[in-house]
Amino acid sequence: MLKISENIQFDELDEWGDMNNFNIKSLSGATIVYGKLVLNDHVKKINSGYFGVKKSQFTTTYLFTEQSILLAGEITLINDDTGEKFLLKAGDSWLVREGTTLTCHVESDFFIKHYLAAG
Repeated sequence: MLKISENIQFDELDEWGDMNNFNIKSLSGATIVYGKLVLNDHVKKINSGYFGVKKSQFTTTYLFTEQSILLAGEITLINDDTGEKFLLKAGDSWLVREGTTLTCHVESDFFIKHYLAAG
C-alpha cells in the first residue's frame, strides 16, 4: 500500500522533459513537465504518480482514462469537445475519459496533481 502525499513540493518532482514528448501542445508559458512515477504496470496498462507544470496554457488529447486529484495550485480545464469548463483548486478531483481533448490554463505559479491512468 502507498500513501498519496498531499504535501509534496514542486522541487520534489523530477524533470521529465518537453511537453511535446507527452502528447501535450504548449499554447503559452512553461513547456517542461515534472513528475514522480509511483506505479507503472505495462502488462495491466496502469500507471500512477505525481505530475506538475509551471504557469502555462496547453492542450492534450488523452490516450488513456485518468482520475486525478489536484494537490497544489489552481487550474482551469476546458473540454474542447463539449465546452465544459471547470476551475479546480487543491483538493478537487476529476475524471477524463480516453479520447477527450482538454485545454488547461495553469492559473497559479504551478500545479501538482496525483493521477491514476489506465488504458
